[in-house]
Amino acid sequence: MKKMKRKILCGILCAGLIASGTGCSKTDDGSSSDSSEKNSAEEPIVITIGVSISEDQTGYLALERLKEIVEEESGGAMEVEIYGNSVLGGDTDIADAVIQGNVTMGMPTVSSLATYAKELNVLDSPFLFSSTDQVYEVLDSEVGQTLLDSLNAAGLQGLSFWENGFRYLTANKEIHSVDDLKNLKIRVMENEIHLAFWKALGANPSPLSYSELYTALQQGSFDAEENTLSNIQGQKFYEVQSYVIGTKHLYSPYCLYTNQEFWESLSEENRQILTEAIAACRDEQREMCAEEEETILQSLADEGCTYVELTEGELTEFKQGLDEIYAQVVEIAGEEISNEFFAAAEAAK
Repeated sequence: MKKMKRKILCGILCAGLIASGTGCSKTDDGSSSDSSEKNSAEEPIVITIGVSISEDQTGYLALERLKEIVEEESGGAMEVEIYGNSVLGGDTDIADAVIQGNVTMGMPTVSSLATYAKELNVLDSPFLFSSTDQVYEVLDSEVGQTLLDSLNAAGLQGLSFWENGFRYLTANKEIHSVDDLKNLKIRVMENEIHLAFWKALGANPSPLSYSELYTALQQGSFDAEENTLSNIQGQKFYEVQSYVIGTKHLYSPYCLYTNQEFWESLSEENRQILTEAIAACRDEQREMCAEEEETILQSLADEGCTYVELTEGELTEFKQGLDEIYAQVVEIAGEEISNEFFAAAEAAK
């Protein structure tokens, strides 16, 4: 699989070099000539997007819609290629490839990008949001743009926050209290706030690559995991987990981002086409997700996976004693952005 991913990345890189017109050719007299002079007006700009999600998830479907709009509005001047199901590697692999210019865009869960921009850790504050309306008001505001721009330090440009949803706990036993979490071996993303949060609740969290998670659950290496409903369904975790618990402990958006140098190299016209298309597809995808939630819960039930709805009292217990986690968020993300983000979340309630 790793060899296959390297071959695909190599192919993408070569195609990108050809599409961008880089490289040299020989003239009739044997001298070198920059082929960009010939190809810049002829070759389309190829935008490659690598994601870990599957083709039937709303995020992927919205990217396909993005491809349609961009190619149509640009008159073929821009072409979009989408690679799903972690075929280009995990989220970190893709981010590194985008930084290096080998892949154009990625769209992971935002927590996986916190390594590249500490400010994004503020989005990992547990139980901060109670509705998607509250979330969208904050993420689509000035403070949301500040978070997107924080990726500039890593050579990336955040473009938009797309819907991924609230995160739910899945396990092979019912969970109703903090006591039920004691020593529960749970897979989490490689994120220190996520690790600290589950440790504070008494669980035994460990990070693992998303692409390896299904097999790890199947083999019993983990008792539980936490994810969005679309990921639970899309990756068929219901086949290896018996219960979905309605913790909704964290809102976890996707972040669509690109290579900053690539973004700045685009003409004003092409940047505008992409900006408008991204905003339109973001809104469409959010609508798809709103319609999908109840459908997913019913689908999980049909597959034999039981949904456990927690009472207000049970949820309150999970929310207790998290002051140290919020303090850690502020310490890692920075006091200024944390205060701005918390204030915006409170104002949007």
